[in-house]
Amino acid sequence: TPGSPLVLGVSDEHVCFDSEGHFCAGKKKVVAAQRLSRDQVISVLLNLDPKSPNANTISLFRDGERISEPQALPEVLHGRTLFPHISFRNVTVQVLSSPTPVKPLPFRC
Repeated sequence: TPGSPLVLGVSDEHVCFDSEGHFCAGKKKVVAAQRLSRDQVISVLLNLDPKSPNANTISLFRDGERISEPQALPEVLHGRTLFPHISFRNVTVQVLSSPTPVKPLPFRC
């Protein structure tokens, strides 16, 4: 959200996945995915479609395959403007923001 801190894990106004496969929502942290490593294409899918059975969830994909079940967004984030954020240390990150995915997902959005 516009006013949330840039450091992930210190606020109720964010959700994130870490490189160990944890999903963090507010101050809760659970294992939700497989560990991430080098030379992988990681995709994050935010589902805000109210008609979807997975509405208000976020999912993680690696090389086009789902590696986490849809994780529910906290109620405090429903209906709010959300901003993507990447936080990293001691790694190189390449952000690919294109209408055509490098590794297609198993469905169309």
